Amino acid sequence: MDFDTREIRQMEMKERKIKPPKKKSPFLTFLIVLLILLNLAAVSFIVYDKGLLDDVIEKITNTESKKKKEEKKQLPLTDENVSTLYSYLAPLKEKFVVSKQVSIKNISQDESKGLGMALLREEDFSINTDQEEKSLYQLKSIVLEDAIKKILGSNYQVEKEDMEESFNQHFSNNLTGKMRLTYDDVKDIYLVDMVEDEEDIISSYQTKLVNAYEQEKKLYLEEKAIYLLENNGKIEIYSDYQLSNLIDEVEGDDVLKVDISIDSYLKKANKVVYTFQKNGDHYQFISSKIKEKN
Repeated sequence: MDFDTREIRQMEMKERKIKPPKKKSPFLTFLIVLLILLNLAAVSFIVYDKGLLDDVIEKITNTESKKKKEEKKQLPLTDENVSTLYSYLAPLKEKFVVSKQVSIKNISQDESKGLGMALLREEDFSINTDQEEKSLYQLKSIVLEDAIKKILGSNYQVEKEDMEESFNQHFSNNLTGKMRLTYDDVKDIYLVDMVEDEEDIISSYQTKLVNAYEQEKKLYLEEKAIYLLENNGKIEIYSDYQLSNLIDEVEGDDVLKVDISIDSYLKKANKVVYTFQKNGDHYQFISSKIKEKN
């Protein structure tokens, strides 16, 4: 290779190195942008077409709804539902305050009748005109059964049979006290027998409704309870039904004559929580549970 040839090639290489790059065509740029937009549009269509977008929106909506559902709605203790439901519990109060937990399956036939009677009114009873019967009042079985199913649910099986236990009820001055029902299968009615006061499960107790709220179609009642025991000239006050956590003692030998108020022991008292489920236009009992004070 001669000198001239090498020189020409070197000059060509220099020209290649310093040659400015070619600018992209405006049409090419437009084409690239258009393809990107078309791809995005296609992806969006697929997401919408397969309902993926709806799923995302639904999840966001459900999350917000769940947060709202979980919020407690405080109820005044004077609320009609609160006071009515709390009064329904009275016949089985002795069971609730000495049982760690009570659900519908733990409620006996006698107890269901006692609970159902709490929903009745004086006009649901009628005078017993049968002179051979000692009972002054009678009650149609269907009336009692409807009341039981209202408070315990339509699936609760009610047996038409005599009651062995008795429960405190109050309908009027003439119709109040401990009552026991006797079933008459001929007339399909219950005869109402008034019985003398029987010994309580424990010496005595005091309760007070302290809180009520709604949450997720359920209504909760919170009650505080203390338990009293006469012991060697003193009244012992306990926070638990096992009578193991002594919180105070007062001089005296009769719990009915000593001035003791649960208000003085609310912070130390155990809590009983009652749960009711919304069912149509009323609430039905679900459970009670004692939460012990640690």
